[in-house]
Amino acid sequence: MTITAAATYRLSGSLDGQVVVDTTDEGVVRIVLDDAGISSSTTSALAFLDAGTAMVVLADGSANSLGDGSGYAADGSEPNAALYSAADLTITGTGSLEVTGNANDGIAGKDGLVLDSGTITVGAVDDGIRGKDYLVVQDADATVTAGGDGLKADNAEDTAAGYVHVAGGSVDVTAAGDGISAETDVIVGGGEVTVASGGGSGRTVADDTSAKGLKGTVSVVIGGGTVDVDAADDDVVHSDGVVSITDGTLTVATGDDGVHSDADVSIAGGTLTVTASWRRSRAPSSRSAAATWT
Repeated sequence: MTITAAATYRLSGSLDGQVVVDTTDEGVVRIVLDDAGISSSTTSALAFLDAGTAMVVLADGSANSLGDGSGYAADGSEPNAALYSAADLTITGTGSLEVTGNANDGIAGKDGLVLDSGTITVGAVDDGIRGKDYLVVQDADATVTAGGDGLKADNAEDTAAGYVHVAGGSVDVTAAGDGISAETDVIVGGGEVTVASGGGSGRTVADDTSAKGLKGTVSVVIGGGTVDVDAADDDVVHSDGVVSITDGTLTVATGDDGVHSDADVSIAGGTLTVTASWRRSRAPSSRSAAATWT
């Protein structure tokens, strides 16, 4: 089914196929999922190929699902996720959405992606939820299981983009790769964040594998909320630039360093607890004692 005009569309029932949005209209294409199940065996389930602005609304009390095929994105073509958008995408509403990415990512956007509200569960063979310019969690409850990275923003060309911001709600990530990864900044300003990456701090990862908890190339900033991270990689919280903790509660278990920056680490407030640090040169039984800073 192809949608070619900006308007509001309510989808209910089951579809073995694909819904495509392809319009040159400048307005909002608003897809209301009201107990809708869309499953494609060959491609993305819901794809915004062209739209001024894209919005998915989870109707009150509804339970919705999206699932894609298993082989279509192997050549790197787009769309490459069960829910894909080439336009700025916002997911909102009070219902629930379960997304299964069988080929690549679960939810992916080529511009900005905002999880405004709703209960969102994602399972993906690669990245769970990926924005390009930004990925913002406002007041949604997101649970992600990913074979790659959990939450990700990957615009490496614009210094003002490529960031992940958790402002509220809750995020629960289990990832084989990085839990939350950004080409520029990872910012936690509120909400609850739980991350397990690479199997946890008692595991080891290959030298060419990154399984950090929070990773921001420019910075990682924690200014509020509750963050609990268990990561197999050398650093739970890592930045090539700056790590800044000004408020909130951060608890980490790590394969080596709890918090690491190549430039500067600043702890000006909040509470930081390192519950475990497994040095690679030691046997797993020689776990260090817990340390707490307030």
